Amino acid sequence: MKQWYPINKTSNQTTNMGSCTLRGLCDEHSQDLFELELHTPERTEDMVNGRNSPVIRTDASDGISWVFDYSEVVKRDQLPILTESQYIGEAYELDSSYRAVECVPKSECDLAFNITADLHGTSYTVRKNGVKLDDSRELPDDFFTSRMWIMTPFGHQKCFPIERRLSSGAIAGIIIACLVVLSITIGVIMGCLNRHKERQNKFDEEDPLSESLL
Repeated sequence: MKQWYPINKTSNQTTNMGSCTLRGLCDEHSQDLFELELHTPERTEDMVNGRNSPVIRTDASDGISWVFDYSEVVKRDQLPILTESQYIGEAYELDSSYRAVECVPKSECDLAFNITADLHGTSYTVRKNGVKLDDSRELPDDFFTSRMWIMTPFGHQKCFPIERRLSSGAIAGIIIACLVVLSITIGVIMGCLNRHKERQNKFDEEDPLSESLL
């Protein structure tokens, strides 16, 4: 059972969420080590009342919410693999550090860490087998269009497709090339039609039956 242990702020400790031992924790053939380090700011403002709040709630609508699960919705079960509700109650304390360490199914781009984009000044780091992951992107929520999430694929390779945008010069070049090809095509067709017409006229002049009929 995953538990959350209160932090003693005077000792500057980190609240560990999940398993704390790293060495030999995961089966290297079937599992990867997931690590999340999260630090809350010294102060934050209540989104509803506009006053300084003593905590940051875990409600995704006005707080911090995160989930570790399959990146594609069709692969997800009813319950995610990991989520903050498995560790934290209703809120994070301010100016505090939290750390989650868990073994997860071995994967490259099938799994992803998602956290609400409005972090309220909170910083975080995601690691896979000790290596920090930086390939993140903001994506809209599947159900609430007004909410954004930051997705970090749980893979050492680049999991997001590379977007290649053409410059205006490249677009103009493509248009010009298309026009040139179209002009050549029209010229070839017109040339074929003219040759066919010339051949038909020559055949009519040489054919005696055609002359007698005229």
